[in-house]
Amino acid sequence: MKIGILTYHKVHNYGAILQAMALRCVLLDMGHEVYFVDYYPEYHQRVYSLFDWEFFKNSTLKRKIKYLLRLCFSFVNMLQRKRTFDRYIQEFIEPYSKPLNEEYDCVIYGSDQIWRKQPFINEFNPIYFGDNSIKSRLKVSYAASFNFLPEEEDANHFMSLVAQLDKVSVREKQLYDYLCTHGQKEATICLDPTLLMNESQWQSYFSKERLVQDKYILLYDLIAESGGQTFDENELSRFAKHNNLKVVNLRSKINKLGMRCDRSSDNPADFINLIYHSECVFTSSYHGVAFSLIMNKPMYCCFPTDSSRAEYLLEIVGLSDRLLNPLQKLPDHIEPIDYHKVNDRIESLRQKSIKYLSSLE
Repeated sequence: MKIGILTYHKVHNYGAILQAMALRCVLLDMGHEVYFVDYYPEYHQRVYSLFDWEFFKNSTLKRKIKYLLRLCFSFVNMLQRKRTFDRYIQEFIEPYSKPLNEEYDCVIYGSDQIWRKQPFINEFNPIYFGDNSIKSRLKVSYAASFNFLPEEEDANHFMSLVAQLDKVSVREKQLYDYLCTHGQKEATICLDPTLLMNESQWQSYFSKERLVQDKYILLYDLIAESGGQTFDENELSRFAKHNNLKVVNLRSKINKLGMRCDRSSDNPADFINLIYHSECVFTSSYHGVAFSLIMNKPMYCCFPTDSSRAEYLLEIVGLSDRLLNPLQKLPDHIEPIDYHKVNDRIESLRQKSIKYLSSLE
């Protein structure tokens, strides 16, 4: 079949790009002809622009000055990060993309949080629910996700959008339960696409040459970058020192002057590399958790908000104890994980998810 994937394929976000690539790779292995539907709306481009003119234009004088000062200090790093992602997208995404007017046998909507209210426009985007913008005889979702469930006043509209799809697959049980409660009885729960590939399959997508020569713990803390409370910095420093490790802080955006061990311009392949070579991962990122599982790494996570996605993933692999409370005291040593059991559980779920994809005829 000729399949189009409609997801977040060009955003400057490690998990988004890697989940898009993973789904395409799995479908290619199944014998399909697969492309990304090249939909990159203006509001998404705005999120990753170097200068947000709309924000600047509508800001008070004080906010404009603050914005310009931040830009002066951060512009070089922001430009470097943008160029890094753009090069990666040009190599691994754009050659396999087709315009909106392309015709397909099947379009798969997802994965990632495509069903959330979209940034800046603050509403559901019908194109992610199978509207008629794309020509295809079959329209299905795969592991579609949501940051927060729809408010009750949005329920009818949301369900009418979902009803446009021929088959429905979601990523989390909370969204599955919501759909069932509101009349969608045939939804399926599937794994995030990144988890459809095991460690050996992912190893062909990154260099094994170490980016950091010292032994380290990797901190990938999206929530803290946005002002939330997750891991206690003193506890992290104590934990690292006690285990003779350094702390490498991988950032998702440029929001202040970098520290010595901060990294903000790595590409998605480097993201995998940094997890692969770490001694332990601390994260508040869903895909930080996912790739820690794939690479069989000791891992701790913290999600003071929007926790249902991580909670469900950890629950189904038997690692709920790795979800910490904000500012929780850390153990003295790295506590190992029995990955024989975890890998068996993931493999079982992987086969169920691949069975769903195989049913798309």
